[in-house]
Amino acid sequence: MSIDLWWLGHATTNSAKVVVRADAAGVITISSDDDAFLPESTTADPAIDDGLVVFEVTHLEQDTRYAFTLSQGADSVSGKLRTMPETGPINVLWYSCSNRHQRWWALSVARKYDVRAIISVGDTPYTYPVNNWGEDTAFVEHAPLDMDTIYAHHRQEHRIPEFAKAIQEVPFYYMWNDHDGLSGDDWDHSLARANERIPNSFTTQEEVDAHFVAARHAYEAYSIGNPERAAEAPQKPPLSSRSDSDYPPQYFKFSIAHADFFVSDGVSHCGEMGTDTTIVGSNQRDWLVANLTASTNTFKVWVDGYKLWATSQSEAKNSWDSHPGERDHILNQVLGTTKGLIHLSGDRHHPTVQYATVNHYADYLVDVTACPFHNSYNQISPGYNSPSGYTDIIHYKAGGYSGGTEGLYRCVGILEISANAMTPRIVDIEENVRWQGTILAGSNQLEGV
Repeated sequence: MSIDLWWLGHATTNSAKVVVRADAAGVITISSDDDAFLPESTTADPAIDDGLVVFEVTHLEQDTRYAFTLSQGADSVSGKLRTMPETGPINVLWYSCSNRHQRWWALSVARKYDVRAIISVGDTPYTYPVNNWGEDTAFVEHAPLDMDTIYAHHRQEHRIPEFAKAIQEVPFYYMWNDHDGLSGDDWDHSLARANERIPNSFTTQEEVDAHFVAARHAYEAYSIGNPERAAEAPQKPPLSSRSDSDYPPQYFKFSIAHADFFVSDGVSHCGEMGTDTTIVGSNQRDWLVANLTASTNTFKVWVDGYKLWATSQSEAKNSWDSHPGERDHILNQVLGTTKGLIHLSGDRHHPTVQYATVNHYADYLVDVTACPFHNSYNQISPGYNSPSGYTDIIHYKAGGYSGGTEGLYRCVGILEISANAMTPRIVDIEENVRWQGTILAGSNQLEGV
């Protein structure tokens, strides 16, 4: 076989990306089944970026499906791409932490809500512990991963049948986090943290940095379908022994109908956890503030791997509570002038809703966390205080508003966007809504809760 994998990438009202992986070198062609666009060809080579290439089909009509064929030699596969609508309502699905021991749980939810984009906020694939699901991969839990092994984990993820079907039907947007080839919780580029999660594997900072760069190369190959990355200057994290050029921006933005999406990277530029230095780096921080405040669309969606506030003391290192100064700098710059804003997050293995009131910040802000991982059990009670000490941060159980009962739920997030309102939902894999709220145009406040 030559064409091994394919999926849909970033789409606009008049263009769409299709990503293809070939396991043999040669020319790949995309052609329209009804002559809606001209054929395009490019060369794929498994020795370069794991054989991944991307087509960007242009001059299309908005909100339209187009049948296409991908071919390489005698091998061919068929699919359909779909452009974005100019207006809503539309639904977007977000999630994190995909475990290859299990199904990818959200296919039926994606189809039920006719989602127009699927956004991974990290840990796709979940490469810790290393396993040999789906193809031969050495079990190397106690050693750094080389780039070929990391590539294999990405291939495994894309071969999960439900995941493959979902991203062949819906454009896929992918931001990485601490498990996408890095094999560790709360990756902060420190020698101590790297050895904590991959015991006795690193002796120098240079080895930690080389491991990161290998993971970054693999991530960049498998995120080739994303929108164009930000044009900000590269910026190394505080502990790195390498130059800035090894840490280019991975963060990006895109628009769908009434919303602008800003997807941030909490891994590439992160400082040591608990030091209150940085999660995103000053260049990305300034990019976030500038773009969120400059957006003139009705709604602004900040998509990020980490929760803004922890829901337990032990969770503080897995959230923006590890760097509260940078978090509050961003929020103090943005809130008060930016309306129609929401923060969507992942990483934690339970669904939560966090609601900052005007007692601390200049305006309200909602943060919704969704994750279909196996232990999505929400034990958070309303009124829990963040370790930061902000008594105004209110945390709700997944079923807190919609009448659902507390329990073990594999959940994803669904964000519905119309001209007048955003409706975030936490939906379990049985398609039950466990929580939902509404944010009206011109407001950041949660309505009806």
